[in-house]
Amino acid sequence: MGEGDGKFTMSHGLQRFYAVDPHWILHQWSTDIPGGPMTDSEFLRISTWADGGVRDAFNLGVVGNHLEGAIASRLKSDGTQLHSTAYYNGFDKLPGQVPGNENAFTIYNMTWADLVEAPYIRYGTLDATPAMIAAGDGQHVGTAAQAIDRVISSLFFAAQQWTDADHTLSMVTAEGPETSTKNVLGKACEIAGSCTTNFTGPVTGRTGPIVVGLPPGYALADNVKRDVRYPVVFALHGYGMTPQDFQALAIASTNFMNDASKSSATRLAKFIMVYVDGRCRVQEDGWPECILGTFWLDSDRPNGVRMDAWFDEVVTYIDQNYRTMPASDVDILE
Repeated sequence: MGEGDGKFTMSHGLQRFYAVDPHWILHQWSTDIPGGPMTDSEFLRISTWADGGVRDAFNLGVVGNHLEGAIASRLKSDGTQLHSTAYYNGFDKLPGQVPGNENAFTIYNMTWADLVEAPYIRYGTLDATPAMIAAGDGQHVGTAAQAIDRVISSLFFAAQQWTDADHTLSMVTAEGPETSTKNVLGKACEIAGSCTTNFTGPVTGRTGPIVVGLPPGYALADNVKRDVRYPVVFALHGYGMTPQDFQALAIASTNFMNDASKSSATRLAKFIMVYVDGRCRVQEDGWPECILGTFWLDSDRPNGVRMDAWFDEVVTYIDQNYRTMPASDVDILE
C-alpha cells in the first residue's frame, strides 16, 4: 500500500541495489558510481565473459541473459554493437568445439578469432535426467567438468587480452631462485609460488587475508634480473566463501601456464592471481562488519564496512610489492 502519499517511493535499500547493479550501469540508468558513468569510451575498455547455469539456485542463468542483453543494447552511431555478443548454450557450442558433446570440450580447440567480444555461456542440459541433475548439471557450480570448464575458459579468455604477456616455458623456480634481495614478505613464499598475508588497509584500517598465487618462474634469478612483469587476476569469492576456497585454482592454472606439450602461442599466459577476502570480519568493538559477505561494496550504513575502498588498497599493495605489468599499448591485427 506504500506510504499513502499518492506516489511510488522506492526504499533506500532498493535504490542502493540499483545504483550498483551492472545491468543499470550498462544502460546508463545509474551514473553516480565511483568510476563515473559507463560512457561508450569507458565501455570499450572492458572485456566481459559471463556464464550461468540453466537451473542455478540464484538465477544466474536469467541474470546473465539480462546482462548480455544490456551489453548488446549499446550501439554505435551506425547501429552496430559496441561489443559483439552471443549466447552459447553449453561449452560445446563455443567456436572450435564439437557441438552436442559438452564432455569433449577442450580449451586448446578454441578458435578465439571466431569468438564474439562479450560471450555468455549458458551451461547445463535442458532435458537433463534426474541423475545428471543430482550430479550438479546446470546448477550454481555445475558438474565437476562444468566447474573446471568455467574456470579454465574464463582464464584463457582473460589471457587473450594480454597479447604482450609472458608465454615462455619456465624452469622450476627452486632450480635457480633469486635470493639476494628481500621484500616485505621475504623470498621463501615467492620461491614456493604462494604468499599469504593479513593485509590492513592504510586508510580504511580494515584487515583481511589475501593469498597471492605466483606464476611458474616468478622468482627465478633471471626473471627478477630482467624485471619480467605479469598481468594480475583478482579472484573475488562468492557469498560465505573464503580466499582459501579458491586456492585449488592455482594448481590448474599453473599447469596450463607451464604445459610443455604446448607452444607459446597456445600455452596459457603467465599471470599473478590474487585471492581476496570478502567475508565479514569481527571489528575491534566485537561486532561483525555484516552477516556473511558484502559482495565487495562499501556499506551505506554509518561506520559500515568499506569493502570496495579496501579492495582498491589491496590492488595498490599488489602493485607496490609484486612485479605487476603496467598499462600498455598493443597492436591488434584483424
